[in-house]
Amino acid sequence: MLFHQMEEASGSIFKLRPSGFRVRFGFVSIAALLLLLHTPLDEAAIRQATISKQVKLRAVRGYGRSQCESLEGSVNVLEHGAKGDGLANDTDAILSAISGGSGAIILPAGYTFLSWPLKISKPNTTICIQGTLLAPSMDEWPDIPCPQITDECATSTGMTPEQLRVQTVTFLRVENATNFNLVGNGTIEGQGKKWWSLRSKHPARFAPVLVLLKQCLDCRVEGLNLRNSPFYHCVVVDSLRVQVISLNIESPKTSKNTDGVSLFGSRDILVRGCRISTGDDNIVIKEGSKSILIEKCWLLHGHGTSMGSLGEANSFGSIEDVVVRNVVYNSTHYGARIKTWQGGSGFVRNVTFRNLIFEDVHLPVRINQFYCPVSQHPGPCEEVKSAVAISHIRYIGLAGTTSKNMATVLECSNSVPCKDITMAQVSIKRASTKEEKGPEDIWNACNSVYGKTTNVHPPACYNRNGVRKVQHDPLSPPPAEGNATQEGGVGAVEGAVEGAGAAGESLEADAEVKVLGGDQAESGENGALDEAKVVVEVVSDEAEQTAAEKQAKGAGESRG
Repeated sequence: MLFHQMEEASGSIFKLRPSGFRVRFGFVSIAALLLLLHTPLDEAAIRQATISKQVKLRAVRGYGRSQCESLEGSVNVLEHGAKGDGLANDTDAILSAISGGSGAIILPAGYTFLSWPLKISKPNTTICIQGTLLAPSMDEWPDIPCPQITDECATSTGMTPEQLRVQTVTFLRVENATNFNLVGNGTIEGQGKKWWSLRSKHPARFAPVLVLLKQCLDCRVEGLNLRNSPFYHCVVVDSLRVQVISLNIESPKTSKNTDGVSLFGSRDILVRGCRISTGDDNIVIKEGSKSILIEKCWLLHGHGTSMGSLGEANSFGSIEDVVVRNVVYNSTHYGARIKTWQGGSGFVRNVTFRNLIFEDVHLPVRINQFYCPVSQHPGPCEEVKSAVAISHIRYIGLAGTTSKNMATVLECSNSVPCKDITMAQVSIKRASTKEEKGPEDIWNACNSVYGKTTNVHPPACYNRNGVRKVQHDPLSPPPAEGNATQEGGVGAVEGAVEGAGAAGESLEADAEVKVLGGDQAESGENGALDEAKVVVEVVSDEAEQTAAEKQAKGAGESRG
């Protein structure tokens, strides 16, 4: 069998709390970040936004040894015969510990546990990794029944190509589990280097996902280091109320399709406080996902936060009710990105990107309704009129620098244009270069985009020569559409996801963003914002409340 299966219907529920330990570190100096937390999207609120002089992020440490061992019924895998030398196969010992434990199953620090692929469906279980859990090398991996995407595989499973890619082969698979916790401050190592080389030559070949949660309810992944996955690192599929907290995900920027956190067909999901550096999407929301909150994350090399891709192979896909806020992008290829294929159907709607800061990002804002990468579609891309509809997208309070000459590119279909696209308080400048460039060197471009802008720099839809480059009137209300907001709005999404994460209520203060200082924003001729130094650091004082927060709160009360 490809997977070692462990299923059990009994057990007790364990609710773990993060430790109060925090560390302090400095971050980069970049352009202004705007404070627009919990304010309505009206003109007055937008214009009253303030520039942040300093931003503080709180981080939550992974579960410590004492926390895991304090749970009644905790079991150490060494007691079940595990060697932990990185050479012996410890699969049976790990499964034995899971079967016999009723508390936390502990993989202790100082040991490396080599294991074959695992499948776990035991409810009310905590696996606490303090050491290293090591996946087999590609040469030792068990045979894969369907090694690559074929029409036969797709027909037999009824899955889309993307669903096949992420569910066919996995290392640690948690399926049909309730109240399951995968925690610790240890490492899951994927040994992905040979897989990346293989898929560079044969992109249709499957490679293992490192951690997969499928059809899970009230589950959590927290505090772990996920490294060098052969394919995606952490995937959540068809699940409800899952929290992904304080993960450190890392693989080389040249690694093939090593997405950090990927969400498929899931609802009420919280991704918070993660540091992610990969060779593909840092965080990606895929088809069928709804009510998602991503916040307080630090994204390094990779493709930023992405919605999609949707509509591959003429399929239907949908994403709705998403908030991405208080995220730092450092040297990523993209920042806030939406990508869909031609020929597909469905929608991406009610998505808000708020309070994002960019440092040397290749392309900070991108909508692409013509997505067709050679890795997934080696042949020519067909020109068709049908497309996934994109609407009710908000970019509020974005600032920083681009490493190239592009700030935003919104490339929408003439037949299915993007509608109700709001941009407010967006200031993106070119990173410093040896040769100073003029203001026309950085530009925005769009096609078939309707909506509104307020205080956007560079001005919407100018090319590098300062000539407007559009086929339709850009960023203006479309006929008979107006600027209606989706029912519930941003606040409803934020509240729903926060409520879904009630089991981890202590995390709210731990990862809170604090904005210090903050003079009133001064606009230039084109509504550009003055540059300011932004410093991100982790702090220990949970009770700290800054003057800027109080001022923002008072302004909100006066408006109410």
